[in-house]
Amino acid sequence: TSDGTIYISMELLQGRTLRSMLDKVEPGRRIPLNAILRMFDALCAALEYAHNVTIHRDIKPENIMVLPDGTIKLMDFGISKLKSNPNLTSASMVMETPHYMSPEQLKNSANVDGRADIYSVGIMLYEALTGDLPTGITRDKDTIQEVPRALEPVIAKCCHPQAQKRYQTVGDLRDALRKIRVDVETKSGEVDAPLAPPVSSPQKDSNVSRKIMALVVIALCGIGAYFTIDVAE
Repeated sequence: TSDGTIYISMELLQGRTLRSMLDKVEPGRRIPLNAILRMFDALCAALEYAHNVTIHRDIKPENIMVLPDGTIKLMDFGISKLKSNPNLTSASMVMETPHYMSPEQLKNSANVDGRADIYSVGIMLYEALTGDLPTGITRDKDTIQEVPRALEPVIAKCCHPQAQKRYQTVGDLRDALRKIRVDVETKSGEVDAPLAPPVSSPQKDSNVSRKIMALVVIALCGIGAYFTIDVAE
């Protein structure tokens, strides 16, 4: 506080959102596949940790920040639901962005668990891979990419309309994605270039292991808190 005014102190991030990156991808192209898989691995790591205390409920490209070194940070827990206080947000409020919302969240935003976030991750993964949203509206096939066959059942399970038929934890989803990522990165001739940094910065050898920092920022009731986890690649 300063002169009676309450402030929340948060980290200043240099980079750009996944939404900004997707908007710059040319029609018929996509971010390299292994870069997408690494990105979603880090996202799952952040969510897996966050789900110990809260449900995000607003997973979308606008809330994923990509830093110059490739670090992924999950932002904006403004409408998250603390597990210790499930009545913190109103059941009558429409939360999150409709395209990314699970069926149960559309019905009752207050009565959801981590599987709602998993649904949103599935929708976002589909968008990152294809450049489109699974809306059922036919588009010019030349403007979108196909979903890699190995990822089709993963996305289908994430986006199942019944929560009990989805991955039950983000850890389960992360394990499934990692198996595909290892396969992609070990097959000769199928390893894409690493994710290019969103702003100018010194580049390191892509073969050198580095740690991905996933920062979860929660700002509720005038109280700021953050969790940082290291995930070895």
